[in-house]
Order: sequence, then C-alpha cells, then structure tokens
Amino acid sequence: MYRNYIKYYTSLVALLVCPVFAQSIPTDDIVESPGMRELMALTVRGKFRMREASASPWEQDNIIVTSAHIDAYVENELCNDFNRDIKFVEHESEFANWRDPVSYEDVEYIGRMEVLSEDKSFDMVMESRSQGKVLHKTVLGFRGQPTNNFWIGSGFTVKGMSGGPVKAKSDGKVVGVIVGAVSKNVKRFDNYREKYGQDLTVVVPYETVKAVWSKCDANDQRK
Repeated sequence: MYRNYIKYYTSLVALLVCPVFAQSIPTDDIVESPGMRELMALTVRGKFRMREASASPWEQDNIIVTSAHIDAYVENELCNDFNRDIKFVEHESEFANWRDPVSYEDVEYIGRMEVLSEDKSFDMVMESRSQGKVLHKTVLGFRGQPTNNFWIGSGFTVKGMSGGPVKAKSDGKVVGVIVGAVSKNVKRFDNYREKYGQDLTVVVPYETVKAVWSKCDANDQRK
C-alpha cells in the first residue's frame, strides 16, 4: 500500500462498488472483490468515512475515465456506457498514453481510497497497487447478459480500485481500466487459477474504452 497522491487520480464524489461476474446467466455464483475495511480498522479508529475514488487519465487533457457502475452523481460527467462499464468525466488531469493490451503481458493495477474524519480534521489517501498479467478477451456474464467487452487478468484487486488504470510494465502505457473480479465459482477458469493464482481481475481494454469515447465525442456533450 502507498499513501501519497499520484498524477493519475482525481477525486470523484462517489462510492465505488465492484460489479460481479459469473459463469452462466442467470447464476448464484457471484462474488465481489474484497474490501479494505479490515485494513482500515487496523489503521484508524473512531468515526471515519471512506471514499473510494479511482479513475484513469484519458488521451486528452482534462478528461478522466472511470467505471460506469458508479451509481452516485459525478460532477461534469460527459457520457457513460453501462453495458461496457465506462464513464467519462471532465476534470483537471494530464493526458496519458494508451494502447491495446498484449496477451500475457505484465501489468500493474492501481487504485485509490480516501479516508476522511467526520470533522474533516483527518484526511488520508491510500494507494493500492498490485501486480499481474492481462490474459485475454473472454465472454463473461455482466448485468444478467453475456458480454465479450472485457479481458481477464491475473492479480489481486479490491473495492475502490474500479476505474483505476491498468498499466503495462514494459512501457508504462495504460492498456485498460479495472472493473472487478471473476467469481471463484466460475469453474471454467480453474486452469488459469492453477497457473496464475486464485485472483482473476476483469479489465475494460483500450479498444472498448476508445469505442465509448468515440460515441461520447460524437455527441459533443461539452458544448
């Protein structure tokens, strides 16, 4: 864990809740990514509220991209696509370099959580980083329907990391956005777990994010 700000993040007034994935439609084989509540209980005591607010800088200045499953209102939202779980927001930010992921390349998942006391006398930001690999595109159950908009990857993520960038270790470019986790009850991925570990992360790849932005930009909602 890291506790300092980095340029890839900007605050969103929202609570992120990881979506869930499963093998069949419908299904009870559902799981959410683990949270940080146990960690926070060891870190601080008293009345605190947590704001999970991860986002990625886009290819243009002052545009960020995050997960559409943020249900709360986000100021200056430009557009969203709930089927592909992508939301664009106009906010001060430097641009980032993006590209398509390469199967089985090493990546870093980055997320952010802010802890704020009720009297606002205590404000702490914790970064969460984990290592893994993006594996490949696959069909997953999402919002009660099958979709092939996502990639799976190995590596551990937690609540609050949704919307954060997936960065390639080779060149530092962003290759996607963190969405959530694959249920451990999805048996067809057991061979991946045996090879790469029990945690499988879900990623919105660059091509999908770009497709949402193209629609957003065409609508020209900033005018």
